[in-house]
This record gives sequence, C-alpha cells and structure tokens, in this order.
Amino acid sequence: MRMKNACSEEIGKMKIGGLKLSEELVQYNLYRNLPTDLALLPFFRSFAENRINLTFLSLRNSKTASVSSFCISLTDFAQVEELVKSKVSAECRLKVIAPVGTITVFPHNHSFTMLGRVISIFGKARIPIHALCTSLSSLAINTDYQHLEQAVEELEKILDLPLNHAPFRSELDQKVICQ
Repeated sequence: MRMKNACSEEIGKMKIGGLKLSEELVQYNLYRNLPTDLALLPFFRSFAENRINLTFLSLRNSKTASVSSFCISLTDFAQVEELVKSKVSAECRLKVIAPVGTITVFPHNHSFTMLGRVISIFGKARIPIHALCTSLSSLAINTDYQHLEQAVEELEKILDLPLNHAPFRSELDQKVICQ
C-alpha cells in the first residue's frame, strides 16, 4: 500500500487495544558531534543511582554524531538539572522541552499504515511531535503536554478503541491532576 493511501481517512478506523497518556514529563535532546560509544554510561548510571526513571529513551548514532532523547517525570526535573550540568561535556548541545506528554498506542503491530495516519492527523491538527518511537507492541509519541487531550480527540477519528477501554491515565496520574 502506498503511503498516500495509508494516510487516507477513507480506509476507516483501525482497531487498537488502547491508549495511555503519561504524566507531565521533561524531554531532553542531547546532540554530540561524536559517536555515543559508552560516553552516556556514567550519565545514565547517575540516574539509576538517584532512582530517576527514564520514561522514554531513544539513541541514534552514526560515525560522526549522536542524538539521545529521553524523558523524565516533571517531579524529577530539579534533580536531573543538577545531574545534567555535572555530567554533560562541553562538546554537547542540549535542548530541553517541557512539559511534554507521551501518548502510547497499543498494539502497534508494526503497522506502517497506523504510523502514517498518526503522523498525518497530528500534522493536520498542528499538534507537534517532539519524538516518536515504535516497537511491535506500541507506538509512543511525545508532544506538548497541553495538546494531549486534543491529540486523543484527533486519534479517536482514526482509531477504534475497545468498548471496555481502561482510562487513558493511571489512577495515580488522575489524582494528581484533580488536586
């Protein structure tokens, strides 16, 4: 199927198992003019030692450069800022995007059609995509946190959720939002 057809609304809604929305996150994009090799190991080790969870991680490496994108909870931001300042070397460029949220679509089933339609509908709705990651089981999209509800409304136009779908947010996240 060609990409033009894959992005078309004419093919109807695609059945999925569910959607999940993250809590408020901070996304870090780390750019280096060198391959990553093992340079990030001490950086991520310090996260583990300080019990900071990475909710999203993407690494891209070439012979001449590397890009690392990761997300942490907004509640860990102050602590991570200190760690980043002490661990990031001068040859790195760092971009911080906050607050962001991750929308996870289950199951993804390596569907290029779904990927194309999600990117297309986000583009039409002018919802930014800060990072995107796929696996056989899910599609994870990072966007501005304030756009999560709009993103769900747009996704519901192309995705068919099961009738017994669980809440989009975990109960813990819902309690935090309601306070």
